[in-house]
Amino acid sequence: MSTVRFIGLNTFDSTDQSIIKTLCTRYMEKLERDLNPQFKLSFHCKRYRAQGKPKHSFHARIQMHTKLIVHSQATDWDLRRTVHKVMQKLERELQHKYKTEGQPQERLRSKRGTSLKQFSSR
Repeated sequence: MSTVRFIGLNTFDSTDQSIIKTLCTRYMEKLERDLNPQFKLSFHCKRYRAQGKPKHSFHARIQMHTKLIVHSQATDWDLRRTVHKVMQKLERELQHKYKTEGQPQERLRSKRGTSLKQFSSR
């Protein structure tokens, strides 16, 4: 089971905390399908209140043991939209890095019997 570490979550009220936690756990279920279940998600939460309406900033990163795999960040006025943005960016970064979307799994491996000599003679 992977772990989620929330940093700065105590600056939000209880309803916002529950919204952030439920949205993150939904995305964690998706991420666990693609990754090893021993990864750690660090989720940094900040709230800026310049004048009137609060602005939210989230930074997320996935680590395995001590190696950083991917990270993403998003800033917006709407809390739910910002959490969705940062988690979708994280998902896209994983798909881009490990090429998990758009191709069947057997196409990712090199074909047997082909070599670079065949292509260099053209």
